[in-house]
Amino acid sequence: MLRLLFSSTTLGNLGYNFSQFYNFMLLENLLLEGLESGEATEMTQDDWQEIRHAVGQNFTTIGNLRYNFSKF
Repeated sequence: MLRLLFSSTTLGNLGYNFSQFYNFMLLENLLLEGLESGEATEMTQDDWQEIRHAVGQNFTTIGNLRYNFSKF
């Protein structure tokens, strides 16, 4: 049955492509992991600062990749 789920024909008939299906499955697993991780806690200023820092690092990395590829 799993092989049937990954069939591009089957996914196409459902209105999905493989990438959309994969992203959905990944998101579902992340959401379930979050729900099973324990009691929810309130976000602190430190939590938000850590998120801002991580996002900033990702944008810096992406910017550097664009800059490096623009030389070619």
